[in-house]
Amino acid sequence: MKEEYGSDFINTLCNDSTKKHHFNRLNLILTNSEEFLKDQELFESKVLMMELYAGWLANKKLSKPDAEFSNIDVKRLEAADGILKDLKDDGSSSLIDQQLVRLYNANMIMGEKKIANNYLTEAKLHDHSGINELYDYIEKTKSWRDEISETDDRATAKDRIRKACNLIYEKMSVYSSSADYEKLLAYYQYINDSNGISTVQQKIAEKKEEERKEEKREKLRSNWGLSIGIAPGKLIWQAKYNQLSLHADLTTAGFSHGFRYCSYDMYTDKSRFGAYGVDDGEPGDNNTYSGWEGSWWINFRSVGGSEFLNISPYLEFRYGQYEFNSITTSVIDRETNTYAFTDVPVNPIGKRFDVTYGMKGTILILQHFYFQAVIGFGMGYRWLETEYNSDKYAIESVNFSDERWPKVTVPLRIGFRAGIRLF
Repeated sequence: MKEEYGSDFINTLCNDSTKKHHFNRLNLILTNSEEFLKDQELFESKVLMMELYAGWLANKKLSKPDAEFSNIDVKRLEAADGILKDLKDDGSSSLIDQQLVRLYNANMIMGEKKIANNYLTEAKLHDHSGINELYDYIEKTKSWRDEISETDDRATAKDRIRKACNLIYEKMSVYSSSADYEKLLAYYQYINDSNGISTVQQKIAEKKEEERKEEKREKLRSNWGLSIGIAPGKLIWQAKYNQLSLHADLTTAGFSHGFRYCSYDMYTDKSRFGAYGVDDGEPGDNNTYSGWEGSWWINFRSVGGSEFLNISPYLEFRYGQYEFNSITTSVIDRETNTYAFTDVPVNPIGKRFDVTYGMKGTILILQHFYFQAVIGFGMGYRWLETEYNSDKYAIESVNFSDERWPKVTVPLRIGFRAGIRLF
């Protein structure tokens, strides 16, 4: 039937009069299943039977609000309850948990709220339930208790709520806030549990003191702070790429800014200063230099993120100076377009300045360690200095030709950093 009518076949059989024969056939099978089934198969058959009776009653009450089960039906349901009392849940079986919740829902439909709460208690009142599950259980048990007047049942419900509250208290951790404990306190107050009330009130006082101190520290961090870090890729492959990059973020009197210093020691690259796009082996396909770069940036207010992730824009000003390998070449007089000097040593020094605007995403771990991804886009200018006046002379070299120096640049930067927040 499930294959033919879908997972909601019980509802289909109960609400479609043309399928009454299927309903009767299924009812006959389920009410007598103990003669043919055992263990889990028997339990499932009785769960289905409960759902079938609940669906029938719900449909019947649409046309006849005072509809009730016959005495035979009541006896069958009581017999099913007798079998299902052995359906126990220690939290290790999701199947049993689902069956018990289904029994709770079916009995709620049938108006058997005490029986329903018994099944829900078996499903949820154990150590394997999460805090949210336990709060949901408490709310449902509280609703049942508020509706009844029988002293014994009210006492039972009260005791169950107490046990659920105790389980929640045990599951709370160092990350739980005073507001989390205040929520729990309201339920201890509902059942007038003096021991639970005093214990949680003490915890709330401790948490509020911790939060007050953390708020004070956070306020201090928002006005004063220092983080230092490195570019891990450049550190790991320093022997290969001959680079070392250090950076720091500072907050001084509420103003957030930062610095970066990167050194180069005979570094050869194939992308900067016009080398990008030149085929390997062709003249000007790389540059080798030593030097440094220095940056200063302004950090703006965060535009997104969470407790552990911060996303914020920044504006960076960068200056760099690069001493290229000395070359022996000719120097051309620009005015006459003839050689002014031949086979002379030239010591080129490249300089640049640019401004970039970008975004940085920072992940903070354990309040002190962080990883950061940075992307920026901007505009700059680079120029070349040698022993010869560049306005009067040109260097006969692809790497230092007029096509490459001076130039307006449009830098796109992507970087990864890691470091520690000192305070």
